[in-house]
Amino acid sequence: MTGARKWMEPVAGEERDVDAAIAKQRGFDPDLWVVEVEDRQGRHLLDEPGLAD
Repeated sequence: MTGARKWMEPVAGEERDVDAAIAKQRGFDPDLWVVEVEDRQGRHLLDEPGLAD
């Protein structure tokens, strides 16, 4: 446990599929954080300095 952030995209696609995957994950990880990013160019920017540290 380093305290470092771990950004990952475990599932992508239709909203209902993503919602189902989040519900499943939340079943065994009650501290799950979900960040929804809407960008016209499809970027998430999570690898930018300050967010990737």
